[in-house]
Amino acid sequence: MVWLMSDIKQPTTEQEKLFLDNVLSGMTIEDAAEDADYSRKYGYQLGTKFKEYLLDGVQGLMYLSAIKAGNVVVGTMEADGKS
Repeated sequence: MVWLMSDIKQPTTEQEKLFLDNVLSGMTIEDAAEDADYSRKYGYQLGTKFKEYLLDGVQGLMYLSAIKAGNVVVGTMEADGKS
């Protein structure tokens, strides 16, 4: 199933946005929740509530990382004279 941005539950408060930004930047769910002034355990409920939002964010990060990784591989091959 393809998720459309309109189908994805969006954060509505600055606190939710901070939590999601924290998770997408690599913090653990518990640390992200605590940093956003939620209880550590509530982070898992937020993760479930915004799972499609988080998956979409991770997909975007993977896309950008794949492009960078491809460029590194090609650059390495060219430096080795294999391209």
